[in-house]
Amino acid sequence: LPRNSALRSLNLTENAIADGGAVSLGAGLKHNLSLEELNLMANRIADDGASGLSDGLLENACLTSLGLWGNEIGDRGANALANGLKHNAHLMSLNVANNEITAAGASSLGHGLKHNLRLTSLNLALNNINDEAKESMQRDLLGLHGLGRRVKLKI
Repeated sequence: LPRNSALRSLNLTENAIADGGAVSLGAGLKHNLSLEELNLMANRIADDGASGLSDGLLENACLTSLGLWGNEIGDRGANALANGLKHNAHLMSLNVANNEITAAGASSLGHGLKHNLRLTSLNLALNNINDEAKESMQRDLLGLHGLGRRVKLKI
C-alpha cells in the first residue's frame, strides 16, 4: 500500500486477515496516497486489528470509506477507532456494524465523531448497544445538526 499510487478501492471481504493483517494494512495506510475505499468485512478483526487500522487513520490523507462490518471489534477497538476519527480529516464513512461494541465503545465513537468534521455516515447497527446509549448518541447528533452538520447514524 505505501508504494501504490493507482489503487482506489480494495475489497478484502472474508479473507480471514485477522488482527495481524489489519495491523499490516494500518501500517500501509500511513503513507498511502491513493486508496479511498477499504472494505474489510467479515475478517475476524478484533481490538488489536482495529487499533492498527486506527494508527493508519492518524496519518492517512485519502481514505474516505472504511468497512469493518461483521468482525470481532469490541470497546477497546472502538475506542482506538474513535481516536483515529478525532485526528483524521478525510474519512467520510465508517461501518462497524455487527461487531461486539457496547455502549462504552459507541460513546467513544460518538465523541470521535464530534471532532471529525468530514464523517457523514456511521453504522453501529447489530452491536450490543443499549437503548439509553442509542438515545444519547441521537441527541448528540441533533446538536451536530444544529451546527449545520448532517451525519447519518445507524444503530
